[in-house]
Amino acid sequence: MKGCDELLGLQDTLKALADPIRREILNLLKGGRLSAGEICEHFSVTGASISRHLAILKDADLISSTLIRLCHMLIRLV
Repeated sequence: MKGCDELLGLQDTLKALADPIRREILNLLKGGRLSAGEICEHFSVTGASISRHLAILKDADLISSTLIRLCHMLIRLV
């Protein structure tokens, strides 16, 4: 059912955009690709929290990531 899939996608997008930290991450990424560490520097929350926010944005297809090395990833807007 395509309609149901589209509705779930919309729900994921709205959920992702509902959080102010995730909206600020998207604003940061307007300037170009950043690593997760560079994104963390802008917030007073833990790296684990930022990682969770990034996962939600990625699940909503709002960002994508490229693994550069085993522990270095660049994140960009889709």
